[in-house]
Amino acid sequence: MALIGVGEENTYGHPSAEIIRTLEGLGASVCCTDLHGTVVFSLDEEGLEALAVP
Repeated sequence: MALIGVGEENTYGHPSAEIIRTLEGLGASVCCTDLHGTVVFSLDEEGLEALAVP
């Protein structure tokens, strides 16, 4: 799981497509706060889950 905190309409172009591809290539699910908003993680016996909060 990868969480990337980035502001909406950032002028820096973060995160780069290369970073996203690299993380996904490593098997990570990627959540970006500019696209998903607030993200809450929960962990239990079944594993880690990420939920976007509207």
